[in-house]
Amino acid sequence: MKKIILLMVISMAILSVTAQEKVKQKELGLVFRNFNNFGLMYKFGDQNSMWRLKSVYIRTMKDEIKQVLYNQDQYQNEIIHKGTSLGLSFGKQYTAPIDERISFIYGADIEASYGYYFKQQEYDQSDLYTTERKIFGFGLNCILGFNYLIGESFVFGFELLPGASYSIGKRLEESNQESFNHKEYDLSYFQIGLSSSSALLNFAYRF
Repeated sequence: MKKIILLMVISMAILSVTAQEKVKQKELGLVFRNFNNFGLMYKFGDQNSMWRLKSVYIRTMKDEIKQVLYNQDQYQNEIIHKGTSLGLSFGKQYTAPIDERISFIYGADIEASYGYYFKQQEYDQSDLYTTERKIFGFGLNCILGFNYLIGESFVFGFELLPGASYSIGKRLEESNQESFNHKEYDLSYFQIGLSSSSALLNFAYRF
């Protein structure tokens, strides 16, 4: 009986110490991909592992009217570009400290994305040509990177996100010219490994 009680006391002490070692923490920061895509990332958990929710997007772009001169007659050439992309991911990361400031992080997340692109060209208000593209994507990424603690509350991170993704999309081309036929292209594809958007920079506030 005494041995059982002693074993229970030791077990409770170990559990108590383990619980005390885990420090709850949260992070909120900005993330950047290729310095064009940017967004927010929120993390919650403890110093050993954290859940992460990330949203990445790019602002809408637009080019204004341009004027050109051809054969001594002035023609108006209007070109409009519009584009936006949205991404949302959720996953789990684990931390392996290297020293007091630098930590290695690893884990995985799932991601969904949407991209839209529109281009319209008008020549002398008579010849109109448009291109429209829509893509939906789904993927599973690995998380490999490093965090550097600045002071007590700020974290700078660099990550690589190799993984596999599948995208479904179409591109439409139209014109007001009678000789032009409506065109539709399939943009669906599968990708595995590292892509141009696999590198991620993160600057966050820890609280």
